[in-house]
Amino acid sequence: MSAADNYSDEKIEAMKTSIWPGERNSAPYLAELDTPERRLRAVREAHTLTNLIGMIHSQAVYHAVSSLKKNIAEGNEDKPLYGEETARKYREAAEERKAMGFNY
Repeated sequence: MSAADNYSDEKIEAMKTSIWPGERNSAPYLAELDTPERRLRAVREAHTLTNLIGMIHSQAVYHAVSSLKKNIAEGNEDKPLYGEETARKYREAAEERKAMGFNY
């Protein structure tokens, strides 16, 4: 079982009736994407946006789905989303600090 299996059509339908408002409110946005892998990517991006910017989860899912759909429409599905790109930059900076002997 992969992580993407949590975002199948059946799971999205179940999320629409969840007791958790974040799941319930974000399910319609995730349903706009056609594959579980794309939905998982959007959720990962949403978590990153929530951590970086402090958005509400469903709002972050909306922005992640919108950005991903825009990239797909432009034929650039593999283009990094904002959160993915920012996280990559942070990881690279941390590796540079570590290489220089700074362990923070």
